[in-house]
Amino acid sequence: MGIPEWVQYTELLYGHNTTTGNTDTFNRACKEIWDVFTAEHQKNGVHAASLSSGLWVMETGTYTGNGADDRNISLSNAALDIKYIRIWSEADENSVLRNESIAGDNAKVSLIGGTFSSDHIQSQGTGTFQVGTSLRVNQNLSDYYYVAYGPEV
Repeated sequence: MGIPEWVQYTELLYGHNTTTGNTDTFNRACKEIWDVFTAEHQKNGVHAASLSSGLWVMETGTYTGNGADDRNISLSNAALDIKYIRIWSEADENSVLRNESIAGDNAKVSLIGGTFSSDHIQSQGTGTFQVGTSLRVNQNLSDYYYVAYGPEV
């Protein structure tokens, strides 16, 4: 019996390598999230396989933009080490995405060809992330939503 079709597509979408064999650093966090949510379980419910850093948790939240550069947003879970974060607003159909392997103050804007852009999500860490002045993440008096994933430390 061959590999099920959905596994092949999942590996392409969330794999560690692109179809050309290059390292796909942007989708690595997606792959790790997938691995956590699909971890194998023993009969007693214990995880047979999971990330070496432990199971990931998720936090969702909102904040209101103020237009200030280098603005730190604190999570309610101060122990969550953010590995992947997504921010969006109701006014803009583009999500802004970032994982721990993206350098500098770059992030990816989802619907603009997946290009890297600066001054969006500038950094992420344990219990906090930082946004810049981009209207997609910090327009004065606009409401923004986020979902952050990572292990607790």
